[in-house]
Amino acid sequence: HRGERPFTCAECGKDFCAKTAFIRHQKIHSGLRPFSCSTCGKSFIRNWDLARHQLCHNGKRPF
Repeated sequence: HRGERPFTCAECGKDFCAKTAFIRHQKIHSGLRPFSCSTCGKSFIRNWDLARHQLCHNGKRPF
């Protein structure tokens, strides 16, 4: 770890040290939200965010 961040977002200039984090970040700018809640229709970029959101519909919280 030298603090190097070789991956830079062309849209916002944010730098990343890991390629996976950079690729995940780029989805923010694409506008695509492929994971939709079947209960309320709210959409998410990541499947994990949808799964966490769905807990609010059944009364369970992740914390």
